[in-house]
Amino acid sequence: MAGTPMSLAFQAMARFHLGDNEGTPSRRASLELLRRLQKVMQLPLWNQDVEAAGFLREAQSLITAKVRAER
Repeated sequence: MAGTPMSLAFQAMARFHLGDNEGTPSRRASLELLRRLQKVMQLPLWNQDVEAAGFLREAQSLITAKVRAER
């Protein structure tokens, strides 16, 4: 799994903002990047990193809150 949590979070949030409508390729890409970020955060290198955890929380709060609101 390539990518640091910081770059994955940035990419996920950027893609999310590009995908204005549910179901767009950018929106789907943002969800996939968020899933990758969650997997990377489970790796020993990152699972205790406070800064990386903050990036994960920020990406999750932006993306999942909006997705839930659309349902």
